[in-house]
Amino acid sequence: MWCKPKFAKKVKYVFSLDRIDSALLDSIINDEGFKAQIKEWQELRLIDESFDIKNINDEKYNFLPLDTKHFSKKTKYKILSSFKDIESTLNGELIKSDNFQHLNTLLPKYQNKVDLIYVDPPFNTGSDFEYKDKFQDSTWLTLMENRLELAKEFLSDRGSFYLHLDHNANYRGRELLNEVFGEENFRNEIVRHFRTYQGQVQDYFPRKHNLIYWYTKNNQTKDNFFEISYSNNFVDKVDYKRWQEILVHENEIRYPNYPKTDSRFEGYLNRYLKSVEKPLDGDLICKINGYVVDDVWIDIQAIDPKAKAERMESNTNLTQKPEALLQRIIKASSNEDSIVFDYHLGSGTTLATAHKLGRKWLGVEMGEHFYKVIIPRMKKVIGGFVSGISKEVEFKGGGAFRYYELESYEESLEQCEYVLDKDSIIDYRKSRKLIKALNKDEAINLDMSGYRENFDILHTMANVLGLRIQRLFLDSKGIECVEFDNGDRVSSDSVDLCKYPKLTNLIWWER
Repeated sequence: MWCKPKFAKKVKYVFSLDRIDSALLDSIINDEGFKAQIKEWQELRLIDESFDIKNINDEKYNFLPLDTKHFSKKTKYKILSSFKDIESTLNGELIKSDNFQHLNTLLPKYQNKVDLIYVDPPFNTGSDFEYKDKFQDSTWLTLMENRLELAKEFLSDRGSFYLHLDHNANYRGRELLNEVFGEENFRNEIVRHFRTYQGQVQDYFPRKHNLIYWYTKNNQTKDNFFEISYSNNFVDKVDYKRWQEILVHENEIRYPNYPKTDSRFEGYLNRYLKSVEKPLDGDLICKINGYVVDDVWIDIQAIDPKAKAERMESNTNLTQKPEALLQRIIKASSNEDSIVFDYHLGSGTTLATAHKLGRKWLGVEMGEHFYKVIIPRMKKVIGGFVSGISKEVEFKGGGAFRYYELESYEESLEQCEYVLDKDSIIDYRKSRKLIKALNKDEAINLDMSGYRENFDILHTMANVLGLRIQRLFLDSKGIECVEFDNGDRVSSDSVDLCKYPKLTNLIWWER
């Protein structure tokens, strides 16, 4: 039962207003739930009390995040059915779940499709945060190993895996990664040095770094996205200090305005002259970059607790990484066609950064901060709230995502019914008619209406069968229906079990 794929439930969608058909705005505004939506925008500080519905078409409101949870079923499906290919509209999805259950359930949908996984798991410190962090070593190792083995299956052939740890478990994590990915797929042990904002300790050297282990799925793949990058400390370079008076644009020196009497510049000049037939005014001779980024990262600092624009509001001790850290990792191991995945999501920094960098994303977290911190954060990202790397990458806002829960292991147990015979053995005789029909490949439909109250059978099917949802709509009777990318149309009321053997097994366990 632990390994049974889990049902999806409480599925909701968030769209920035610019992605919604303007013809639907009247229905949205006139829906009773729009009042709750306005209140949420105010709580997120995306609008103030001066907001006027009449001005909703103004450009400054283009990226307000609309959550389908606020609206009636009719309005919700007006929005959803307006998209011809809803998956291509989404930037990503958020799932509230134990991450083993998520990895096990969504593997058919994402197997070999993710280019980058970054996880910042519990460090096995012996203290409590918002999430569990008091594991004994053996429990921690088992928890990590089971999830690493599944996560590897999500990675594409050019995929990368980053594991972020500190001194409490770094050596254990390295051994696990060697076992799961293979020592030959090791790329870097990255030292992330940071300045903290707390008092100094008295009995040992202050601890000012974490370790990030980078492995790839396949060391034979040359196309792994990586390019040499430079830090922004160019002002420390000797060349900058010597020639800053003639630098133009972004620290560039262009012909013919170069330091003609400086012997240090001869190398740059000679390389330029050899590369052109004839020097032309305005040609780029060289650019003064910062130092090449190596495996010791000293230029990305921890978030100042007083930096309200970036620090997430939480009543608990929820740790948070700076977006600049994830920016470097994401740019090194993905492109804009990639999916970025984090199944120890914490405060949601990985997804916020991936979204601003134009990546698709997938995130999993199980704590209540899923609703209190992560979803509000992603709504603010879509709404264009400026924080982290927003200014640097010129991200203005916009986007869409889906969020939902997976049933828990305990819920699965509650739904199971075991019928015993006189010898206290599970009696399968009631299933003979079903099995006979399945073996004969005869059509047999299961009434799914009973599942609609607690579970979303359509999104469950997409996960378990590895299908892509193309369109969601209501039929003439007002029943939720789906059209998958393989052309199948399915009603949430009834499913032909013979057509979907994997789903048959899932339903059989659930019944």
